[in-house]
Amino acid sequence: MGAIPQVLEMSTGFDLDDIFFDPYNVIDIVNKIEYGINNKEILFEKENRLYQWMLQEYSMEKVGALYVQAFSYAIEKK
Repeated sequence: MGAIPQVLEMSTGFDLDDIFFDPYNVIDIVNKIEYGINNKEILFEKENRLYQWMLQEYSMEKVGALYVQAFSYAIEKK
């Protein structure tokens, strides 16, 4: 996964630091792809914990409300 602020914020506490890549560093991306190919089971287990948590934590209603909040903020700043 790309080490962008949104991902880092959501993944705190899931022990994923070793699979994050710098999206601006081609060598880092290649290294993480190689890691993923060689460690599919570990990668799946680590990421699946995050995905399962997100599915439970973020309902369609909550995600929709977050979008409305973000768009409202953008409109106010216009």
